[in-house]
This record gives sequence, C-alpha cells and structure tokens, in this order.
Amino acid sequence: MRRTLGAALIATLALGSAACGGSDKGAATTVTAAGDPAPGQAEYVAEADAYCTSAVSGTEVSDSLAELRKIPETSPAFPERAVAHFRLVLDLARDARDDLAAIEPPDSLRPRVEDFLTVNDEAIEELRGVIAAFERGETAGDAVNAYIGKLAEADRLAEAIGFEVCGRTGLG
Repeated sequence: MRRTLGAALIATLALGSAACGGSDKGAATTVTAAGDPAPGQAEYVAEADAYCTSAVSGTEVSDSLAELRKIPETSPAFPERAVAHFRLVLDLARDARDDLAAIEPPDSLRPRVEDFLTVNDEAIEELRGVIAAFERGETAGDAVNAYIGKLAEADRLAEAIGFEVCGRTGLG
C-alpha cells in the first residue's frame, strides 16, 4: 500500500487539480499547411496556462499533503486524513475543470480540448473512487492506480494541445 498510495500523493501534489498541473516538458503545436501555428492556438494556450498557473499557485494541497505524510499509514487516523486530503484535491479539480472549460478554444483545438476535458472528468470520477475506498476502510490501491492512469492520459492530451502547465503532471 505504501508505494501505491505514495505515488498517488505525489501525483496529487504535482497536479493540484485534475485540469491543471506543472511540467517543464516542451509542448506540441498544431500547425497549418504553411507551417504556422493554427489561428488562435497560441492565445488559447497562453490564456489556459495562465489560468492553470494561478490555480496551482496556492499551498492548500501541499499543506494538506504535508499533514497527511505526518500520519503513519497504519494509524487509525490515516484514512480519515486521506479522505480530507483527497476531498480538497477533488474540490480544486472540479473548480479547475469547470474554469478551464469556460475558456473558448479555437476550432482547430476543439476536439483535442474536448477529449482533454473528458479525461479530466474521468480522473475526477477515479478520485471519487479513491475517496470512497478510504471511507470504506480499504487500502485504495486499485482506485489510486486508476486515478494515476487517468492523470497520465491527461498528460498526453495536454501535450498534444500544446499546454505547458494545464494538465501536465509529469506522469504521461
């Protein structure tokens, strides 16, 4: 359990929320036949990444994670604290997903952005599964792995869109 849960905690710290995260990887760009970036792509990516940078700038998740790490996983207090931590991540993820969805992508990126938002919805559902497993007193390993898988999928889609920050957890 320690290795599986530790990976999820690192992922949630790196991510902050399902729709926003951070990475120093290079980004992909959609180009026109002439080799120029698609109209509006740079502006959309810049606006979305600026939002995501702002959304992950707080310390709530890292503070919550630090508190959780102080409790041994074998402690009876651990599941309750884990639920509180992941509920915080869930609240931030839902807000970030909704706010990011409100930023209008250019037509050339719309299908990719819709796929990205769909995977973020799926990650949020997996996060609910993590919380439910802890609430039932289970180890949450399978739920954590499913959540991490969705984060990795979001990473790949974020890179295809051209995001530098949004959705980039470093897992993909």
